Amino acid sequence: MASPQAALSFIYIPSFSASASPELDEIFQSFRDRIFIPDSLSSQHRHLVYRPKNRTVLTNERGVTVALSEDEEVRLQPLDHSDRPNKRELFANMPKLLAETDDDTAWRNTLAFVRGLNDSKVNIPKLFPTRLISAATKAGKSRHIIRLFEHPDTTGWGLQQHSLVSAFFSGSHARAVDAGFKGPETDAVARHVEQVARLLERQDHRNALYKIRNSTEKAVDSRLSIIVMSVLLEMAAATSLNHHDAKDVDGRVASYLSKTLALAENGIEDGTSAFIWCDASSKDQIGQHQERSALRILQTALEMAAKIDGLPDGQQQDAFDARVKAVGKRLEDLDNDLKKAFDQRETKRRQSIS
Repeated sequence: MASPQAALSFIYIPSFSASASPELDEIFQSFRDRIFIPDSLSSQHRHLVYRPKNRTVLTNERGVTVALSEDEEVRLQPLDHSDRPNKRELFANMPKLLAETDDDTAWRNTLAFVRGLNDSKVNIPKLFPTRLISAATKAGKSRHIIRLFEHPDTTGWGLQQHSLVSAFFSGSHARAVDAGFKGPETDAVARHVEQVARLLERQDHRNALYKIRNSTEKAVDSRLSIIVMSVLLEMAAATSLNHHDAKDVDGRVASYLSKTLALAENGIEDGTSAFIWCDASSKDQIGQHQERSALRILQTALEMAAKIDGLPDGQQQDAFDARVKAVGKRLEDLDNDLKKAFDQRETKRRQSIS
């Protein structure tokens, strides 16, 4: 028994190719067969699939076929709600598995998966996108994440969602640090952060036209992020050091340095900077960890810039020295706060067992 194509309205259902990771292939296919396809069905077809009394209708010789697209039809199979995979477990495992694979097919499957999520009814865990980004930067697969940023209309990954941007630039920084800011890995990081910097200028990102479907994150202008500007500065400096004998041949390092100094003009020393965005809903220690991470990236960027001939220039020197001092002071205060909190917890622990 054939079903009219209009019944599905051709909601996007991702297809996946076999990769070098059987575990990832199983996750993707499980989502497709047990979540994406059933959730896309009309109410009439969902009743057919999930109600036991309809099993014979689906398993007889004729069965029921529905169109997923103009090019694909599937025969419906009986399902039970208990057949649906453990989404929490799968969302937690996927980034871990991706971080361990060098297979580009697995990452291409991930692009289709993210698009499928955006078109589905699945509640997307808040931390899943950032964990996916961290896995990509760690595995040297940032180019696949950039493709998600390039198509926010289908992925929901608009760059006004600073958590995405912060994860990408922080992960890129970590990748360059691990490479000692040298070699082909560092060159790749430099290219990728510049690509995302250009995307930040696009109107669809600047105007916050698209977001992850169930996200409640406040839209910001990520071009003003100290993390973004610091990583752009340090990677421009690394390029000058590695390929141009510490010369700022195109003026890019000087430009990024000026912008970084401007963004860091106020609020660094007392922790009130308007351009270090931490998760407002996080506990204090999480927010302080995010601030500390941003400041260490800023500190590294300033150190890298100082290695370039003629930088900081005469007009920048006083501001540069002031920012270096402010960053150092704030990091010292944050470290002291962390030590104090640890000591307090340790005191309470000892009192509880005495």
